[in-house]
Amino acid sequence: MEGAIKTFARSSIVSLIQTALQQQELALESDRPSNHRLQRDAHAELSLKADLIAQLWQKCEPIALLNIGQSVPQVQYDPIWRLALQSSTPKRLMEGWSRFEKYGHSNNRVQMKLGLDNVMNCKRYALSPPEPSRMENHLICGILAALLVYIGCENLICVTSDPDGARRTIYKDLKFNPIVNEANFDLKEWTFSWSDQHPRTQIPSNPQKLTLPPSPEPNSGAARRILHRASAVILSDITKPWRVSEIATELNLSQRSLQRRLTETGITFSALIRLLRIAEASELLKEADMSINTAGFCTGFSDNSHFSRDFRASTGMTPTEYRTAYLATEAESCDQMTRI
Repeated sequence: MEGAIKTFARSSIVSLIQTALQQQELALESDRPSNHRLQRDAHAELSLKADLIAQLWQKCEPIALLNIGQSVPQVQYDPIWRLALQSSTPKRLMEGWSRFEKYGHSNNRVQMKLGLDNVMNCKRYALSPPEPSRMENHLICGILAALLVYIGCENLICVTSDPDGARRTIYKDLKFNPIVNEANFDLKEWTFSWSDQHPRTQIPSNPQKLTLPPSPEPNSGAARRILHRASAVILSDITKPWRVSEIATELNLSQRSLQRRLTETGITFSALIRLLRIAEASELLKEADMSINTAGFCTGFSDNSHFSRDFRASTGMTPTEYRTAYLATEAESCDQMTRI
């Protein structure tokens, strides 16, 4: 199980690298599966990501690794990247990336700190030896730059130190500076800055599809309307650790009023969050090639054990049992249609 969890993170990186290679028309020696298959395969070879990065580093200039991130918008079929591209702010992107590393049990990580005036300081580190490689540092820096631009960070700049300690601008005007090919940058640390951020408009999810528990109060129509409005806000960023006060602000209600309305509908705030996450996960699990780990991560669960435990408590089945039952029902329906 642990191997599959670690692989879930690596396979998303691999799908991005292979898509970028196709776009940049860079040919590497590999007889591995295609990027789409790898993204869906929970047992992708653990060495594949390292192999691809090493070949790029050996055959191309460092800027090629930094430019891999430019292909992120082209891999939105992967729910991991789609979730990152839907980040409403740099803070949410930072929180999502950190959760991605923890959920995937990544040894190599990025410490990100938001400063004043639209600044983000990044530092690569490892939980245990060895330290992250220069090659991987370049890849991650480029991916984060591309994500920040996509979510609306304007006039993005990236600055890092060269081997002599001088601060050099390596990203500006939507491209990396060729200087990265000339100086021996290790990219252990770098700083992003931007002038402003305007998030892309997201299509809201529809909470009407949910099956909500019956209300204990006979005249709770107004309360249930508020419940649906609250659900729509939560679904707009299902992975966010929402607080009651934040939802109340979004609905122009006091926290006390929102809690009272929820009480009238017979559901607590934490139960509503769990219900919405399980409903979204159930939809993802209907895809036969969607990994269990990906479904849990993309619906806001802290880890795979938490996801499986909550899913079973809500549905009476584990995520795997739910998918098996759903696919069996679908196959039976198709068989009956064929006979007709």
